[in-house]
Amino acid sequence: MTAITIAPLSPDHLGDAARLLAAAFEADPLHRAAYRADVRRRSERFYRARLAAGDGGPWYAASRGGELLGVIHWLVAAGPAGSGRFVDGGVAHQLGWVDRGAAAVFRWLAAARVPPTDEDADAVPPVTLGPVAVVPALQRRGIGSQLMRRFCDELDTRHEAGYLETAQPGHVTFYQRHGFSVVDEIEVQGVICVAMRRPPP
Repeated sequence: MTAITIAPLSPDHLGDAARLLAAAFEADPLHRAAYRADVRRRSERFYRARLAAGDGGPWYAASRGGELLGVIHWLVAAGPAGSGRFVDGGVAHQLGWVDRGAAAVFRWLAAARVPPTDEDADAVPPVTLGPVAVVPALQRRGIGSQLMRRFCDELDTRHEAGYLETAQPGHVTFYQRHGFSVVDEIEVQGVICVAMRRPPP
């Protein structure tokens, strides 16, 4: 069987990536709260806009034989540690024409706050994990773990901390296996999100 490769997402696969992300996050509580109805279609429009905008950080893909299996994205903070400025909030307004729900989710990304720690005082702000998603039918086969290892390798190479928020409590154990610990709970759109942090090496 052809090995899975992890490499930068090709511009030719942006449409496939948007569809994959929409399918993977269709049942996500935050997406359901933001969109309420027609979640997959509206989520796909949201991700198409994010992918087209570049979104402040790299997108990587897991693929095998040219087939897209999963994607991962991370963002570098644009402000001091604990400020939560990961993306340009102005982009949320640009997304207003796409979908009000999409703009609401993007504003959450722009305002997400990393709980500061004592060691953050003079530190580089943590790198925050954006979406990580695998084709639903291929989940629990190690593909997500390969994508997470690529992200964690980047953190270790940069000697930086990592941060993420998840609206799915069942995913906490998965992230803990990659060195993340729960640091807070945050309410977003009426949904409790678990905030997690991975210390620098």
